[in-house]
Amino acid sequence: MHIIGLTGGIGSGKSEAAKQFASFGVPIIDLDIIARELLKKDRPGYHLLVENYNDEFIKNNEIDRKKLQSMMFNSVNIKNNVESILHPMIFKECLSLIKEYTSSLYIVIVIPLLFESDTYLRVINESLLIDCNINNQKIRTKKRDQISSDIIKKIMASQSSRKKKLNKADTIISNDGSLDELQKNIGNFHRLLLQKLGK
Repeated sequence: MHIIGLTGGIGSGKSEAAKQFASFGVPIIDLDIIARELLKKDRPGYHLLVENYNDEFIKNNEIDRKKLQSMMFNSVNIKNNVESILHPMIFKECLSLIKEYTSSLYIVIVIPLLFESDTYLRVINESLLIDCNINNQKIRTKKRDQISSDIIKKIMASQSSRKKKLNKADTIISNDGSLDELQKNIGNFHRLLLQKLGK
C-alpha cells in the first residue's frame, strides 16, 4: 500500500484536497479529526487535559477548542505540554487506522505538521503539499475559523515556513485559484499516481 502525506499551511486547502481524494474512493486519515475525537468527553485526550489543567479548557462539559487554541498560542509552555499529551495518542491512532486499509492501493494521511518532525516522514511514501500564498492563507483562515489575526500569525509562525515546505515536498499543487482548479489538479495527481502504481 502506498501512503501519501498530504500537508500544507493553515488555510491552504488541505481539507478540500482530501475531500477530492475521498470522492475517488481513496481512504483518508485526517490527524485533525483524530485530535477532535480524542478531545471529546470521556475520551483519553479529554481526561488527560482535565487532569493537567482542571477545567481551564472546559465549557459545558466539553473542551472549548477555541480557548484551548488561544491559550496554546499565547503560552509556549502550555502549547508544548498539550502537544506532548496529544501527539503520541494521535500517532498511535493513526498507525492503528493505517492497518485497516492494507488492502487499498493507496491512502492519504492529512498531516498539518508533516515537516516539523520526522515522525510521519517515516510512515509515508511520498509527500503532497497544497500550497498557496500567505495572504490567501490569512484570509481563508479568518473567514473559516473566526479567530483573530494575532492568533493566525502565531499559528503560522509555529509551522514550518512556506519556503521549507516547498523545498521538502515531493509534489506541490498550487491552490491560489478556484476550487475547480484545485479539484482538477488533484484529479490529475490521482490519475498519474494510478499509472505509477500500475493500475
